[in-house]
Amino acid sequence: SGSVYSLWAGDISLALGAEYRKEKFSDLRPPYISVNPPNSGLDPNGNDVFQFPPAPDSAGKRTITSFYAETVVPLAAPRNDIKLLKSLELSASARHERYNDFGKTTKPKVGINWKPATAVMLRASYSEGFTAPSLPMLYAPSQYNTSTLPGITDPYRNPVTAEGPYVIRTYSFGNLALKPAISRGRSAGIVMDVPYVKGLSTSVDYWEISQSDVIGQRSSQLIFDTDAQMLRAYTAQQLAAGKPLSQIDLGSGSAAYKGDPAVVRYAVTAADVAAFTKPSNTANAVVGQILSISAPFLNLSKGFASGWDFSLNYTTPKLAIGRFDLNTDWAYLRRSFTIQSSASGVPIVTERVNVGGSSRWRGSSTLSWRNGNWGAGLSAYYIGSFADTGATTTAALYESLGRPNYIVKQFSTGSYFYYYKTHDSITYNAFASYRFTQQAPKWLRASSMRVGVINLLNTPPPL
Repeated sequence: SGSVYSLWAGDISLALGAEYRKEKFSDLRPPYISVNPPNSGLDPNGNDVFQFPPAPDSAGKRTITSFYAETVVPLAAPRNDIKLLKSLELSASARHERYNDFGKTTKPKVGINWKPATAVMLRASYSEGFTAPSLPMLYAPSQYNTSTLPGITDPYRNPVTAEGPYVIRTYSFGNLALKPAISRGRSAGIVMDVPYVKGLSTSVDYWEISQSDVIGQRSSQLIFDTDAQMLRAYTAQQLAAGKPLSQIDLGSGSAAYKGDPAVVRYAVTAADVAAFTKPSNTANAVVGQILSISAPFLNLSKGFASGWDFSLNYTTPKLAIGRFDLNTDWAYLRRSFTIQSSASGVPIVTERVNVGGSSRWRGSSTLSWRNGNWGAGLSAYYIGSFADTGATTTAALYESLGRPNYIVKQFSTGSYFYYYKTHDSITYNAFASYRFTQQAPKWLRASSMRVGVINLLNTPPPL
């Protein structure tokens, strides 16, 4: 890295680099816990742990070669004495990575900083990024778990049969066809020294990130709902074509199944036919019960997020007792959602604001003091309220309680969910420090010591 050329406004700087790394993943299970070992006299496809299915060993590895470059080009500086151009600076960088398992990619970033006046700077940037699928996402073996008792309620069969819940299997496995998730980011902002208040500066930035090929797994409920939608849609289509309900074949238990491809059902039995043959049933053709569903890792959605960042900094003049610094940073999450494609063809929108830890507001403030070699500080960290997706209830209970404010009604994946509201929280931290001088023992010179307390008031988490 260093200067490569001199312009009228200053030196062009350039930095180059390269990197090579290896990644390795292995999940090795002990005998009898994964599968019974050969020649043990036991079923080689089973194990002796009832609540967990057999899970074979899995492993994967890859190598990554990277090259990157970054440059800063000054186009105007105070010495050039150009009106409304106290300074103008362009920056650019690029990173090229080659993965031996899914290919290569090159992603750029460009930015501009413009100071029309000494106390004001405008800035903007554009960047692209990617996130490679992790090795477990690629190489995880096929394994299943069984639904806990009493099981799941089939949204297609149950309205007709009233059979209630039953147990199924859910399979998960890696996917070697996964692509990296791609992102594009944009930002623009202003930094300003506040007039007539020496030492006070503030900044405001707007940012947004769009994502594609986001990696994830479809939820069980989404698979069930999509399956029911597709079965009803095909049945309605056949009825409109004049086919009697009793003659509509939904392909249950075969490769010609008309529901969600992630669902495997048993073939239709005589008991199923009898259960569906009711005068009240005029819209649901007969299918067997669900045997299993599959939820592999997929490039299944697009995403978008945008927000504002605010910052304020103030440094006092030097006082008799030392100098104080105040810094506060706040982030406002304006929008955040994913749009997921579905087997039925209807896009599914999932909101991510105030859900699962993504609170709309969060921020931190720090007041620090320094006098000579001594220093101290107090900081506070705020996290806004959000819906806890791990604590759910039903619409009926929500209504019966009078719609309390500690339950959040959230629209997601095409349905309303009712989550516990985790309230906002503030935690405080404190520290004290001492910087050793050249008069200290030789082994302490040019060093410092810092002692701190995290969560000063021992505030419990808002769970």
